[in-house]
Amino acid sequence: MIRQTDTKWNESESRAEPRGKFLLPQVVAACLTLAGCQPTAPPPGAQTAIAVEGSEIYGIHCAMCHLDGTGSPAAPALRGSALVANDPPAVIRTILHGRRGESMVDGQRFNGIMPAQDYLTDEEIAAVTAYIVREFGGQINEVSAAEVARLRSERK
Repeated sequence: MIRQTDTKWNESESRAEPRGKFLLPQVVAACLTLAGCQPTAPPPGAQTAIAVEGSEIYGIHCAMCHLDGTGSPAAPALRGSALVANDPPAVIRTILHGRRGESMVDGQRFNGIMPAQDYLTDEEIAAVTAYIVREFGGQINEVSAAEVARLRSERK
């Protein structure tokens, strides 16, 4: 990857290490602009920055119970779930407010607690919701931080 670098001497390994920001996205954008190309939307299924962020958030906050989307005795499966595929606002509300008590999810009975994840920012919830809906629901829906903020304010 192309990097904007300066160097720092690493005493323990007796070598210079580059450090700095990754520039590849800026270099590619500049080359495309100079060539007269206009940016287009990524193809369906492409990993966007928000999807990558959503994947990371899922791994930290959701995977412990929902595993790889297949669920566990403590949490319903997200993969193939009608709710995930058809109702992203319900996914957002569940992340924001949690769930407690008995519920039926895709024909399976659960009686537990999903803690509210309302400490996540609107942007983080948008990213993880977009990831969940895309990865487990098979839908490509953009989820905005503004939509999360609107749903967050409903309960206040």
